[in-house]
Amino acid sequence: MNPILKSGVRILRPDEYVSLRNAIKSMEHQIILDTALLTGMRWVELQRFKKHPEWYEAKGGYIFLPKEASRKKKRTLKERGIFITHPKEKPSFHYS
Repeated sequence: MNPILKSGVRILRPDEYVSLRNAIKSMEHQIILDTALLTGMRWVELQRFKKHPEWYEAKGGYIFLPKEASRKKKRTLKERGIFITHPKEKPSFHYS
């Protein structure tokens, strides 16, 4: 199969993602990978979110990223909310 490219960025197919995840031995690193995929957060946002768990709003089911969460210079939003799947809902993918 040919790789999927969008604007020069390689896109992983679901089976490729599962292979990548299964190759990671550390549960903490698997969680970081899952969080990055499911939220679309950038690396620096993930690092800052880890230091600020209060940004997670359990009642609303979202993560609020204030302007200091991102270092992206050309951002269009100063702050943003990331809605996440409710824990009782089934995820749209499964691991082998």
